Amino acid sequence: TLQRATGPAVCDGWWLSSTYPWRNFLSTTSLSRSVALFRAVFLCGALSACGGGDSDAPAPVDPPAPPIAAPLVPAPPAPLAYLAQHRKLEVCQIDAGDMLISCVEEGALSDHPNLRAMAIAGSHAYIASVVGSGFPAKIIHCSIGITGTFSGCAETGPTDLQSAEELTVHGSALYITEYGSPRVYRCEINPDGTLGPCADARSPGNLPNGAVDLQFLGEKAYALHFDEGAISTCDVNADGSLSGCADASVDGLNNPYRLTITANHMYIANYGSNNVIRCIIEDGSLGNCEDAGATGLDQPTEVAIRGSSAYISNSDPTGLVRCTVASTGLLTDCAAVFSEPKDINDIVIR
Repeated sequence: TLQRATGPAVCDGWWLSSTYPWRNFLSTTSLSRSVALFRAVFLCGALSACGGGDSDAPAPVDPPAPPIAAPLVPAPPAPLAYLAQHRKLEVCQIDAGDMLISCVEEGALSDHPNLRAMAIAGSHAYIASVVGSGFPAKIIHCSIGITGTFSGCAETGPTDLQSAEELTVHGSALYITEYGSPRVYRCEINPDGTLGPCADARSPGNLPNGAVDLQFLGEKAYALHFDEGAISTCDVNADGSLSGCADASVDGLNNPYRLTITANHMYIANYGSNNVIRCIIEDGSLGNCEDAGATGLDQPTEVAIRGSSAYISNSDPTGLVRCTVASTGLLTDCAAVFSEPKDINDIVIR
């Protein structure tokens, strides 16, 4: 009677022993014993291959799995400043000290003169170019690549603009203010970045004077009037239209050119007085308006805030001035950014 082998050593001794010589196997064993013998031989072979039973041989150890490499995460794009000028648009990097460096001209806009204003929405840029008489203002739409360069620039939006003093993105729309016209265009932004239907954002009887800038904070909009030296505060309706506009009663404005809102502070580039006015916004109203303390300005056109730095563009060849923003919102330690003259209409930080 065959006995079950208990390991490779037993198997080796069993099937090689003279008790069952292979030369007499086929002739002396019955069919049932043949089947049993083959089963035993198969079992021993399997145990030998698997290292089973009571063998002293160590079981094989699987090699350790290779470490999983961390996914490659692209570095975030460096902060950039876009300088819209009369003859070109420059793109500058912003270094760790908030200084503008490595400025280069954006060649995609070389055919568009007198770049008056600019706005950015995600990977889309909108630039206002004033080109001649009649309806001289055009809106140019460009795609922005990961490095900040422009491509696919083409005209979009309304074709009857008398001017385009400022462009502001709010919600899913681009607002266009026109100097010399009381109209404020509101254009829907299509998924591809082009401008869709445009209509006057003013409700009837509201904002009778032309605005050179329009900025938003919550459910309020602030319209800046160059000739009148005033700011209007308006309600923003659910459809993006403006209503309930009223004078905000800000003193000291002399041909104000642009306004900027950051947190609860408003900064107004006071073109006619070569200074910047800072106001505190509380419950939608403007108060505590005073000279922000910026120095070295000559016909300022825009204020852009990034962290504790304020960048003030000037239409005079002074170019760009950088100041430190104090905790009070006032501006200190102002100095020119560039040694060469630049005639800058607008600055946008991205």
